[in-house]
Amino acid sequence: MVARAATNTLEEGFAFSEKAQEVGWKQVVVIAQPFQLLRIMLTHVHVMRERGYYMRVYPVAPNNVNWLSVTSANQGADRVSRFDQIAMELERVEKYQATGSLASFDELVDYMTRWRNHID
Repeated sequence: MVARAATNTLEEGFAFSEKAQEVGWKQVVVIAQPFQLLRIMLTHVHVMRERGYYMRVYPVAPNNVNWLSVTSANQGADRVSRFDQIAMELERVEKYQATGSLASFDELVDYMTRWRNHID
């Protein structure tokens, strides 16, 4: 299944949520690089709140990540090691939270500790 096209994580989150609701998914696994999972989960919590469609979202990272491997960073940034991309991700989280495009850390903790297990 393919959701509508998107150009960033927030658009992907909305497209994914719409597709999930269309097909009736209430539990999903999101697989991504470890350094991206925080932003992805903050995005999904934000989208669920905005759309009013809640799912159990389980973040999963590959267990064989080479942290020193140099890769293309997100959105055209220079090629850097995955380890160095952690700081870049945290900057993006702060930037997007300031614009209201991501859930707060408190909202994520609330979702993970209270709400996720009560979604039918």
